[in-house]
This record gives sequence, C-alpha cells and structure tokens, in this order.
Amino acid sequence: MKCHGGSLSRRRYHAWSGHDLWLPGRTIDLKKEGDNLSTETFSPQALADKVIVVTGAAGGIGASIVRTIRDAGATVIAVDRNMQALDTVVRSIKLENEQALQCDLCDLQQVEALSDSLHQKYGMISGVVNNAAILPENDSLLSCTDTQWNAVMQVNLQSVLWCSRYLTKGVRTSGCSGSIVNIASIAAHLPNNSVAYGASKAAVLALTRQMAVEWGECGLRANAVSPGMIMTPMSAQFYEDKALHARRRSMIPSGRIGQPEDIANAVAFLLSEASTYMTGQELTVDGGFSLASLYRMQTT
Repeated sequence: MKCHGGSLSRRRYHAWSGHDLWLPGRTIDLKKEGDNLSTETFSPQALADKVIVVTGAAGGIGASIVRTIRDAGATVIAVDRNMQALDTVVRSIKLENEQALQCDLCDLQQVEALSDSLHQKYGMISGVVNNAAILPENDSLLSCTDTQWNAVMQVNLQSVLWCSRYLTKGVRTSGCSGSIVNIASIAAHLPNNSVAYGASKAAVLALTRQMAVEWGECGLRANAVSPGMIMTPMSAQFYEDKALHARRRSMIPSGRIGQPEDIANAVAFLLSEASTYMTGQELTVDGGFSLASLYRMQTT
C-alpha cells in the first residue's frame, strides 16, 4: 500500500501533448504535478501487504480471483452468501477459515457490519473486487418481471455501490492508495438474452467511471473487467455439446474459450501498483470476441 505525501526529487522533463506535439523546454515539477508515481512492474508478489475483499468468492471466477491474488501475496477476505460453497473454496485453496465470511450483500446492515469488523481487524482495506452477480434465464423486455429486474439490480449494481462505499472508507480518509475492481461483462455493450443482466452491467461501468472521478483525489482508483465467454462450473454444461463448443470457439479470434484465470490475472494487475495510472477504465477480456462479429460475417 502506498500513501500520499512521500518525497521525490525535482526533475526536468520535456512533455508531449495529447496530439504528439513536442513542447521543448517545458518544466514539470513533480512535486507540484503529483508525487503518487510508480515505476513498479507486476511481480509474483505484487500484492504483498495488501488486504483485499472479493465478493461472490464461491463462484468459478470468484474462486479463481481469490486464489490468484492470494498467490500474489495479498491477504484475501472471501465473501459470499453461500457459506457451504465458500467452505469448498476455502478447502480447495487452503485459505484460512477466518478469511471466509458469509454476507448477504443485499442487506445494508450486513454490509456495514462486515466493513466495521474488517476495518477493526485489519485497519485498512486496500482493494475491493465486486464480483457478486446473478444471471436470470431468458428475461426479455416484455417477460422480465419487476421482481426479477429488482433482484438483479440489487445484487449486480446496488451491492457494488454499497461494498465500494463502506469497504473503502479507511482508504478515502487515510491518504493511502487503494483499488476497486468491478466485474462487468461484454453484455454491457451487446444485446443478449437477459435484459436485466445487460442493463445492470452497463450501469456497473457507469458507476466505475463515477467512482474514478469522485474518489480519485482520495487515492482510490476504480476500474472494471468485462469477461467474455468463460468456462466455469456454472457454464460447463453448455460446452458438453462438442459441436456447440467448436462453434463458439470459432467465433473467438484467440481460438479458445476463456478460463477463470484469464479474468483473475486481469484483476490482479488492476489491484497492483503496476496499474497506478489507470482509473475509470474497462478491460475487456474476451479473446477478441466482441470485436470480431462484423469481420466473421464478411469473411464466412
């Protein structure tokens, strides 16, 4: 974790404008321009000394994120409302039991209590990964009920705001740096067979940008990762059909279905000091799928 207020010697730099126009002789005083600079690269222990909360930790992507950032040196707090499934994750990756916590993120009192207990125990939470989400089956504009819509928005959107607001309060008031990573989806950009899910993920992207702007001066960065087609225990049944698997794979320029580790690696990068000049951004991790539809149509 890095705090603001450190010292840097003054250096003289020539600067480039956004249109690559050379501005000779311009002096940049790093003390005035801001001293929260990083020259770090991503390393095997890039997240050492960081306390990071991961929601939706019992799912395929969530469990992979927990494992990856734990292996990168972080103290990970795995949160899920399904404690039985979370216990399985704890055993599989040998996580300490006290680092696996049950919480219904749709209950504000539970979120506040989680935040209070973690701040009391660890003093500071330097990273939050908002991964918890639900995906209803085939809800169209006409068939999606108010109950379905509200349930999706509560889990996929409201919990992102609540967890970000309460779990990062220590960072925002301390002058230290922190990172929020919200798991969105390519469905935020592409119409799909779940109107509520796509709308909720589009809203997550908007919320991510708002966090980046409002909380940037507090030392907080906020970015999003949008997965494409990822092979998880939940989606594995769709790939049992070899013809379907091959057809989906053929739509992806990278030539394969994504794995949870692909998402976890992107998340780990955004949590690390190697990405300190990135905020308000969306990393699309889909093997090029969302870029390829027009090209595929024109060449097949």
